[in-house]
Amino acid sequence: MTHPQTTEHIDAYAELARIDFSRTDVTTALARVADVARRGIPGADDVSVLLVGSEGVHTAAFTGPPSMIVDEWQYHRGHGPCLTAAAASLTVSVPDIAEDGRWPDWADHAVDAGMHSSVSVGLPLRASVSGALNLYARTPHAFDEDAVMLAETFAGYAAVALADAYLYDGPTDVVHPRTRSPLTFARFMEMPAAPTARWV
Repeated sequence: MTHPQTTEHIDAYAELARIDFSRTDVTTALARVADVARRGIPGADDVSVLLVGSEGVHTAAFTGPPSMIVDEWQYHRGHGPCLTAAAASLTVSVPDIAEDGRWPDWADHAVDAGMHSSVSVGLPLRASVSGALNLYARTPHAFDEDAVMLAETFAGYAAVALADAYLYDGPTDVVHPRTRSPLTFARFMEMPAAPTARWV
């Protein structure tokens, strides 16, 4: 008998595989990846996709207001787990946001927004664009290792969407921010990565 969670994973993969990135604009494709990730990754209550281009950083797709709020706070302060994941193309896990000491001011803001754990996966993109897939949960320790591995798979699909955007639309069409932030690409690329390995 197939485990229900395994079935959910298979369904999520199948739904991602049905997205024809060559026929879908990047904004719609990333929104679909975020939505499928929220529904398919155990523990995820809200999901966003962050992009950093030559004109700044913005949230390109999100499934609910909390992820947008928590993301944008990082843009204006210039630090946080999502930006760290994007800058170094690694996976940043925050099992208990309230107890995490790496970005204490961000943690307070995230908890106020109702989020208590997160995982951010850097997207392997072109040199001129970086990004991250961000998962948020309302409970601490919401993401086990299987959930993180699944998130990394979803991040790969998000990267495919962006690669196809470059191929079919050209690089100038990739970044369409809702609002520009003061964090420029040059400043972002100069940010030091938090002390970590693959798992931060």
